[in-house]
Amino acid sequence: MSQQSLSQFSQHSQQQQQNQQPAQKIGSSIEDITQDLEELFESLKIEKQGQQIDQIEKSTLLALLLYLNIDKSEAQFFNYVVRTLDQMPSTTLNKEQFKSLFLDPQINTENLKSEEFAQIFSVFDLQKKGSFSAEDFLRLYKETSEYLNLNEHDKIQVEARIKKDFEIISPEHKEITPIEFFKIINNQVLNGLRLRDKKENKITFKKTESQSQFTDEIEDDKIVTIGVCCMAKKSQSKEMQEILNRINPEFFQIEIFPEQMILEDPIESWPIVETLISFYSDGFPLNKAIAYADLRKPFIINDLKKQQLLWDRERVYTLLKKNKVPVPKHYFVFKNPNKYIIDDYNRKEIEKKCKPRKNEQEIIEEEDNVDSVISFLQNEDSSQYIKQVQTAKQLQELLLPSRQDTMEDKNKNKMKQGMRSYDARSLSTVIDIKKDNKDLQITKIEECDDYLLINGQKLVKPFVEKPFDAEDHNIYIYYNSRDGGGCKKLFRKVGNQSSIFDPAQISIRNDNENYIYEVFLPTNGFDIKVYTVGEFYAHAEARKSPVLDGKVLRSQNGKEMRYPVCLTMEEKMMAIKIVNIFGQNICGFDLLRSNNKSYVCDVNGWSFVKGNPKYYQDCAAILQNMILAKLRPTLLLKQISDINLVKGFYKNSFRPNSKDIDNKEQNSELRSVVAIFRHGDRTPKQKMKMRSTNEQFLSFFDDVPDPSKEIKLKHPKQLFKLLNLTRECIAKTSCCDDNIIKLLQMKSVLELGGHFEGINRKVQIKPLKTQKIEKNGSIVDFPVEVLLILKWGGELTQLGEEHAVRLGQVFRHDMYPTEKDGLLRLHSTYRHDLKTFSSDEGRCQYTAAAFLKGLLGYEGEVTPILATMVQKNEVAQELLDCNNLEIEEEIEIKNILQKMLTSDEEMLVQIYKYFPHFNMTQTQHDLISKFKNPKSMLIQLHTYIKQLTKNIRHHIHLDKNYYITPSDMEQGAQTMFESENLTLFFKRWYKLEYDFLQKEKFNISKIPDIYDSVKYDMLHNQDKLQFYENSKEFYCLAELLSHFMVPFEYGITTKQKLSIAKRVVGPLCDKIKQDLLWWNKPESKNQQQEEDYWKFRQTDESDLNSPWRHVRTRLYFTSASHLYSLFNFLYYGLGHYLIEDEFKQKQLQQILMLQYLSNIVIKLYEDLSSEKEDPNRFRIELSVSDGIQMQFPIDKNIPSKSDNIHINQSLRLDQLEDFLNQIIDCAFGDDIQSL
Repeated sequence: MSQQSLSQFSQHSQQQQQNQQPAQKIGSSIEDITQDLEELFESLKIEKQGQQIDQIEKSTLLALLLYLNIDKSEAQFFNYVVRTLDQMPSTTLNKEQFKSLFLDPQINTENLKSEEFAQIFSVFDLQKKGSFSAEDFLRLYKETSEYLNLNEHDKIQVEARIKKDFEIISPEHKEITPIEFFKIINNQVLNGLRLRDKKENKITFKKTESQSQFTDEIEDDKIVTIGVCCMAKKSQSKEMQEILNRINPEFFQIEIFPEQMILEDPIESWPIVETLISFYSDGFPLNKAIAYADLRKPFIINDLKKQQLLWDRERVYTLLKKNKVPVPKHYFVFKNPNKYIIDDYNRKEIEKKCKPRKNEQEIIEEEDNVDSVISFLQNEDSSQYIKQVQTAKQLQELLLPSRQDTMEDKNKNKMKQGMRSYDARSLSTVIDIKKDNKDLQITKIEECDDYLLINGQKLVKPFVEKPFDAEDHNIYIYYNSRDGGGCKKLFRKVGNQSSIFDPAQISIRNDNENYIYEVFLPTNGFDIKVYTVGEFYAHAEARKSPVLDGKVLRSQNGKEMRYPVCLTMEEKMMAIKIVNIFGQNICGFDLLRSNNKSYVCDVNGWSFVKGNPKYYQDCAAILQNMILAKLRPTLLLKQISDINLVKGFYKNSFRPNSKDIDNKEQNSELRSVVAIFRHGDRTPKQKMKMRSTNEQFLSFFDDVPDPSKEIKLKHPKQLFKLLNLTRECIAKTSCCDDNIIKLLQMKSVLELGGHFEGINRKVQIKPLKTQKIEKNGSIVDFPVEVLLILKWGGELTQLGEEHAVRLGQVFRHDMYPTEKDGLLRLHSTYRHDLKTFSSDEGRCQYTAAAFLKGLLGYEGEVTPILATMVQKNEVAQELLDCNNLEIEEEIEIKNILQKMLTSDEEMLVQIYKYFPHFNMTQTQHDLISKFKNPKSMLIQLHTYIKQLTKNIRHHIHLDKNYYITPSDMEQGAQTMFESENLTLFFKRWYKLEYDFLQKEKFNISKIPDIYDSVKYDMLHNQDKLQFYENSKEFYCLAELLSHFMVPFEYGITTKQKLSIAKRVVGPLCDKIKQDLLWWNKPESKNQQQEEDYWKFRQTDESDLNSPWRHVRTRLYFTSASHLYSLFNFLYYGLGHYLIEDEFKQKQLQQILMLQYLSNIVIKLYEDLSSEKEDPNRFRIELSVSDGIQMQFPIDKNIPSKSDNIHINQSLRLDQLEDFLNQIIDCAFGDDIQSL
């Protein structure tokens, strides 16, 4: 391509970019481009035994793209190519696949930049010229690099790289074809290398007709010496020895520097080596190693000066963000800005790190100390001792020395008498992001109940608090009061403990240290550790997150359990950038995967994988290639190993090889579990209203922007202020005042539990009357009378939490494979794709967390589990929260129920009167037959309530006066369950008595509340009901009425049931369909991306019998309305289509109510012996549980085995798909069975 045509082509590309059109060559058509691509394909084809194969290697194409330097995160075309290659199982491409990468219509929807096309097609055109020189290529690159927005520094670097590469390949500047050039470079790019010139070597390039090859003239062919300069604990570690032992002694000589020499001898006496492996660990004199490297100038594997950057998390985050590596959203808080500046003070602090560790006696004393703590934690009686610790703070003091002492001791012990010191001149070279003193000011930070204000920016809990000092591993996570509050404190592993939960700590640390505050990202309970060897090799492992329960899972040999996982292409690009940013070829970093995105949260420096022979072999091979490419390129051709460095271009197979299938065994493999749960046992929901003109309550409107609008109080400080105002009002209010009873009740409710945490109380204050007043120079409507609405209750009880934990354990045992702990093993090996969704209600969220605690065998508090693993975002709310807006159909149903239940006429007669064709089951007939006179049953229920309130008043010796006085409050101060005293107990029932019957008219909507309340007292306050002899009869009548009314609230006829169900759970059914079809049709981008995030890397399996095994679980926790609606869909839909036989239908008819923890489970199985297109390949199992049923005598235990009714065990996946499609799309017209 001539310079003129190249310029024309560049101008055309610019014009195309302005028009936002995909770039094409000047005057070109699709046919022209296709011809170019076919010619390029022919040039790149694989040669085997002298014969060309009609395929090309993926790696060859990637090498070309990488060399062009478009491997940037913003280079959309490159990302498109690697994503497409990643989805192809083979390592090669045929001609059609190759052309489709550039001609596929999908490219146009990717918003590709025309400059990327310009660069690619320019190179494609130029290769047809036959040959080119370094100058030709530079001219091409200068033209096309303008489109890549490279700065001058980057351009200079790229041009220098091109010149050096050409100089090595063709020092006589002979012209070669671009394809030949890329093929040669390809071997080096894929190994993370760049060929560089070296004076002692002269390499020439000679071209023949059949192939290109090197002929070498070597002046110096001596063995390469590798020096290992680090602390003895590191150099003698098993991992280091495994790698060094695999270094080829034919080409390399290993020289391990003795620790005593490193600490005491001058650098001039250290061995002279050509390659240096050196890295910092506790006690290592880094400045001394830097001085040695400056003196001898060896090839350094990990940049020594840049290792100092890793000591400061703030610098790490700043560099990552600057280089567009995703990190969690964060804020830097400078409480002591001087610690950021490299001045005399801070240089001394860094020098301490650079100097050697404590002397031998101090080491022995410290190790004895640690051993005693570890032996304590591992002792069989340690758990008993921990239980005796009074507070979390005491446990923290036991496990963690105070932060101040730890840091001071560490710094003091790094000094050793007589040690030769080196100056810190080299430190200035690493501060490439240094700021001036004037730019760094003390950060303004304000702490509120559930959030921080950092320089006016709001950061809501949960959030993470990290010290700037990367050597300080005391990282705190603060939880929102909605999740239960408290703080999770992470620290370096001590024995089998990596964190503790402190429920009392809600405030951030108040010291003089600098901190990073970042958004807490839910991760489904896993952290990802990534280990790099050069730019293009990254090994990743998943481990249980320390955020959960702090218990470290260990293998039989005592190592922390970690399992290899696949990285996505985006994560591999992060690894490339991190290696280059920090100059650390061998390093580790931490990934967080949250909501299908990945974030880097820590960079660790030198890190090895433990216990993985394949990694050791790869690491040794790459190190050898890296060193030889730099120092002995001629030897590289003899030594180069076949390593797949662009890893991950395959898809995991979730089916075993045919030889692994034992025909004698059952070939049915569990693939998916989808389960929908109702929340566990809760406290009764209660509400109180009070009108007031009291100025103290009106004062809440003083500081709001618009005092005419309602305000809500739910944060602890707001509620505490209201409590104090209520106490003042009580002291000033007469006993005869109408509001005294409500003020006393408000005080009692606000005092429940002694503190404000969780989701249990909130107050609304609504203006009723306003008057115009002057405020801040303007006229506003200010309240003169308000309505206070206090809501409380509805919380998950301790019993409800215990039931949920136990159900999780039962679920794990009954629903998943049981060999070798079944689910726990799958989950810990990253072969269990689990997501848990909850509605916005606190009881549902806590039920979900408690269930997961049992399901996955976690320990400790549920708050960290809730914040880490339960999704309660907008998507979850759309699926699982109720729309309180009643439709006309529901209002009509309530009116009919009101008429039937308040009638003297027998219920059976009424049913057929209102619904002549009602198709009644035998169970319904038996139940309705008991309603001989419904109204008399309501009267009897009201009588029971009146008797109960009368007995309570008598029992606590309340005055006969209607109003409760302060003395009455003292009389009833005896505490019952959940801190509810007898007076509040009385008020709860007295309010139900009043609301249930007003002016001789029954309010049947209170029947479920009455049933919930009496059931709650029978479970939790039974000893307090001994003074009421009719308690059992009361409960049975309330239960009978609820059995009739509650299911009918969601529809009486089939048509009504399905119509209401569609409105309530239509979106949820659509999501369930997606969850199940994922196995058979994972076409969508989101589903494919989700799969990439849950890949156990099968090529690295160790002791797993079935690495292909993979289970996908989706759990949904919601309220009764969703359970009833989904049950109606599955049972009544399409004329009982899903019910397998008449026997199972009769079993379902026995269900009267869906109680607490009722659930519907859908399991997907695959027949491994079936062909992939066989419709019988997948089958569905459907089961239903009616939850925790209360029986007499009262039994609070949950069954040890699942009591689910299996309604269908042989349904095909396509049948369920058709059912869901029809039932969701159906308009429920007259053509559907109406009764």
